[in-house]
Amino acid sequence: MYKRQGQFTWRADKSVLITVIKTAARETTVYVHDLDQAFIANEKGSLPHNCPTGTVLLGQMVVDFADGCYAARIMFFDVVSYGADDLRAMLPAARHSILRSDVAPLFQNSTDMSVQWVGFRSAAEDFCDQSVRRSLPHDVECVFLMPDDAPPGCMVPVRFFKQSPGP
Repeated sequence: MYKRQGQFTWRADKSVLITVIKTAARETTVYVHDLDQAFIANEKGSLPHNCPTGTVLLGQMVVDFADGCYAARIMFFDVVSYGADDLRAMLPAARHSILRSDVAPLFQNSTDMSVQWVGFRSAAEDFCDQSVRRSLPHDVECVFLMPDDAPPGCMVPVRFFKQSPGP
């Protein structure tokens, strides 16, 4: 049994891990971890105008297939800072609470960005079981842990899923 404490969520198959930053210039910078490069986001990839400057969000860019179409979407699973508030010392559960209460409302009218579910391991694995995975618009690669004893951005895969065929 896995003993490390923290919060769990899933990584989509073929997703791209990103850090999204609302810069002082009110622009949005997107850092793509796999490329080790940062880009200025276009309007579609930018955080909403009412998002506080200094906000840093961790997430994944996925390509969903729904209603016969492909669509790029960003799902956020962690918040490093919200405006001027540095949240790195907080536990993942507390950071996710802020993500749900303060950040999620910013995306209420968006189909391109959302806050991803985070919780207990059993719930994450139940959520990602085969019947639920089939209802998602993307495949699930793994369930991962955001440990209580590590900084934001540390993700430990704890269960991998067999890949299902794409559309």
